[in-house]
Amino acid sequence: LWLREIAELEAMKPGIRQTPWFRRNYLGEWVVDEDALVYRYQEGRNDYAGELPRYRQGSWHYVLGCDLGTHTALGVHAYHDHDPSFYTLRSKRYEGIDLTSTAEHAKKLDREFGFERWSIDGAAKQSVEEMRRRQDCPWQAADKTDKAMFIELHNTDMLLGRVKHNTEGCVDLIGEQKTLIWDQ
Repeated sequence: LWLREIAELEAMKPGIRQTPWFRRNYLGEWVVDEDALVYRYQEGRNDYAGELPRYRQGSWHYVLGCDLGTHTALGVHAYHDHDPSFYTLRSKRYEGIDLTSTAEHAKKLDREFGFERWSIDGAAKQSVEEMRRRQDCPWQAADKTDKAMFIELHNTDMLLGRVKHNTEGCVDLIGEQKTLIWDQ
C-alpha cells in the first residue's frame, strides 16, 4: 500500500523524494525545511571569525540585548560609523537565572564594552522595572509590536550579508537561527 502511494506521488510530482515533507513523512528523517525557518541565516554569509574589522575613521558602538524568559539570553552587538553591517560579538543563553543574576551578567559585560544602549524584551514590564530600580540597569524596552515585520527586515539584512555573528561567541544564537521554525 505504501509503495503504491509513493509511486502515485512520484508520478504526480517527480523529485518529490528530495522534498523535506516527503523525507519527514515517508522516510522518517529529521529534516529542516528551509522555507519554514524563521531566520535566513547562512554560514559564510552571516558569520565572521576573530576580531571586528578595523577602520581608520569612525568608531564602534556597542549595544546590549536581553531576552527574558525560561532561557534568558544576553547578546553583545556592535555597529560602526562606516560599516553597513550589524555584528553580534557574543550571545549566551542562561537557563533558569533570576533578575539579579541577569543584572550582574549585564553589568559585567558593560564594564568590558561600555554599552551605548541596553535593549530588553519589554513584555516583562515588572521585571524590567525591577532591574532598573533595584539593580540600577539602564534598560530600554524594545518595541515588540509587529514582530513579524521586524524579523522580515532582519532577514533582508541577512540575505544582503549585513548581519554577522561571531562563530566562536554566538554558538547558541547560530544554532537557533539555523533551526528555529515558524509555529503554524
